[in-house]
Amino acid sequence: MAGRVLPEARSELGDRAQPELYRSQVEMNTPVCATLGEVRDAVRRSRRALAEAAEREGLRLAAAATHPFSHWRDQAVTDKTRYLNLAEDYRQVFREQVVFGCHVHVGIEDREAAIQTMNRVRPWLPVLLALSGNSPYWLGADTGYASYRTEVWNRWPTAGMPQPFASRGEYDALVETLMATGSV
Repeated sequence: MAGRVLPEARSELGDRAQPELYRSQVEMNTPVCATLGEVRDAVRRSRRALAEAAEREGLRLAAAATHPFSHWRDQAVTDKTRYLNLAEDYRQVFREQVVFGCHVHVGIEDREAAIQTMNRVRPWLPVLLALSGNSPYWLGADTGYASYRTEVWNRWPTAGMPQPFASRGEYDALVETLMATGSV
């Protein structure tokens, strides 16, 4: 349970260790890194701190894209306004999100270059997914998918690969429309 691991881990990680959607999950993040070496060191240090904290509590960490056998009905939601609002708004889609992820944020100062970079990385996203597939099981059964997490995650209305954008202006216009309509 994250409630037992987080206090132990925070002595070393501080706010870089947080509760996640379900009380059985923890989230960790790194500081802003400038090199892959810095990322590697930060991830290793954080994972080690979390693993040691879990071990002191008689628990183990598992890194996977879905839990291989835990049922979503058995999960307790973390008491955070954001999560409680999502639970109310998305109900079953929310309940079944016993999925985990690794998110990489890349900062690009030039906003136009960021859009063009997104456009150019799009063809490689399926390749990255294929290389990272690690969730064949769901509720104790082999799903036949290498990445069943993708199937569960794609139920969110905002999931999926973004469309290509001709410019930052086109992107900003879409975001403005989505916000004006309450879609995001």
